[in-house]
Amino acid sequence: MKVLILKVEKITLMVLGSMCVLYALMIFPIVNLNMGIFSVAGLGVLFIGWGIAFGWIKKNTQKGFIKWLYFGFKGLVVGYLSLILVLVLYGGGDTVTYEEDALIILGAGLRGETVSLTLKHRLDSAIEYYEKNPKVIVVVSGGQGPGESITEAEAMKRYLVVQGVPFEQILLEKASTNTFENFVFSKKVLDQWLKPGYKVAFITNYFHLLRAQWIADKVIEGSTHKGADLDGYLGGIIYTREALAIVKWLILGK
Repeated sequence: MKVLILKVEKITLMVLGSMCVLYALMIFPIVNLNMGIFSVAGLGVLFIGWGIAFGWIKKNTQKGFIKWLYFGFKGLVVGYLSLILVLVLYGGGDTVTYEEDALIILGAGLRGETVSLTLKHRLDSAIEYYEKNPKVIVVVSGGQGPGESITEAEAMKRYLVVQGVPFEQILLEKASTNTFENFVFSKKVLDQWLKPGYKVAFITNYFHLLRAQWIADKVIEGSTHKGADLDGYLGGIIYTREALAIVKWLILGK
């Protein structure tokens, strides 16, 4: 029975590893190259390597270094999966009142001049908000990154105008390169446009809400949020990337 259990563990590791690598390869043509793809592929390679060396590892788990390496790796995997679960559970509720003075839409990737699927969902959620609060000032926030022909802010504004949001209510923030800068630079834009005491809501995808709210609380007091959906098949890549970003934020504070 023990031998059978060990074989099942080894096969499971090899299958999981192969699935991770294949998934990363399938998603690569659809989304911009990012740490999520590298992380999923890397995790797959680690699982495959673990499976290949499974017998040797089991024989040497009583040795100090191998023992700590073995249990350390298992602990990291469990911790990482637990963090992803927290992200899934947190991203389930909106706090907007539809009485805010300003709405910040956090940027995501472009393909040339075309908004990514992730960003499209954010913009569609923003349109839903605008329909309930048509007087709101909208800030589209995002600079120009690799593989992008224009700034994310410009692409976002074009999308919103086509969908019926008045261009005069849309303010551009075109310098930010990460979530922290999204809020800092957007606040500077709004400080020049609105009177002190204005209320702000922001929009991002549900997977991103936890970290975005942490950052927003540091920059714009009392901000609320509205989530946006995500295509299910992108979940593995996106949540893996966001979990890495959470770890980075906790360590570096940015």
